[in-house]
Amino acid sequence: MIPYLDAGYLLTLLVKTSGSPLANEWMRRAEPPFALNALHQLQAETFLLQLQKSQSSGERARGAEATRFWRNYLEEGVFQITTPDLELAFNTAISWTAYFSQAPPPPLLILHPALAAVAGADHFFSFDPRSRAIARAAGMELIPLDL
Repeated sequence: MIPYLDAGYLLTLLVKTSGSPLANEWMRRAEPPFALNALHQLQAETFLLQLQKSQSSGERARGAEATRFWRNYLEEGVFQITTPDLELAFNTAISWTAYFSQAPPPPLLILHPALAAVAGADHFFSFDPRSRAIARAAGMELIPLDL
């Protein structure tokens, strides 16, 4: 299995949500390390900083806990930042926009499946039905299986 986690799935592993138990269950079935890229890092670290700088003390605590998870996973090699061919991924995402019969979803929801395809992923880990549909069309298996 060559997994690709989209940003929402990644954040569900870091910040406790109702989807976290399911996300963690599927992660235990796959084998680390999990390849991430600079887009993952940007999205995760930006979101975690937003939580840490929140006006809510509860959100700040959630952000601090999630940041510890993030750092630990990186230090332990569970997550490894890789450098995919970004030009190819962007060109792939751009080419896919022509296939939408209606307005395409936001760019990041197309870019993550394109990055997955460029990275050779065969399993796409996502909770977002729009990204999942794109990954399925690109031939990837979807995790979780059913939403």
